[in-house]
Amino acid sequence: MKINSLFTFLLITLLLAACGQSEEDPNDYSGVISDGEVIGYTYVVTKEQGAFVWEIGYKGNSTIVDESKENEDVLEDYRTAVNEGQGALTTLMISGVYFLVAASLLIFLYKKNRKLLKNGGFIAGILACVIALTIVIDASIDLRSAVDNAEFYYLKITD
Repeated sequence: MKINSLFTFLLITLLLAACGQSEEDPNDYSGVISDGEVIGYTYVVTKEQGAFVWEIGYKGNSTIVDESKENEDVLEDYRTAVNEGQGALTTLMISGVYFLVAASLLIFLYKKNRKLLKNGGFIAGILACVIALTIVIDASIDLRSAVDNAEFYYLKITD
């Protein structure tokens, strides 16, 4: 009896939740659509009265641009560059921490207990550090490229 009551309660809750949601026309939405920031380059896309308005900026200097057919591609490229920069920065930070942890652990084990690093342990530790360092270098190159692209498109939009 207790299981049937619990099941009935869950079923009614799900039905009420599903029925309580209203259908909203996505064309009527006004507000922030997306935003991003990487190393000083920012953007905020808002939808106001059916039109997209972009606020782009660099280190506190912001410019408001109304999206049109003429500048749509450049604005999208700017957003892509900033988003790619965000991803590269996140990868850089995570892999940098991983490298520091792996290198610290390797040094600690080398100084405290060299026996643990015999039979391939030292090689595995070095390999982990090399892989992490490779990812760090790759992410730094990607971040530099994304920031250069963001700068190019920012200057193209603001000129």
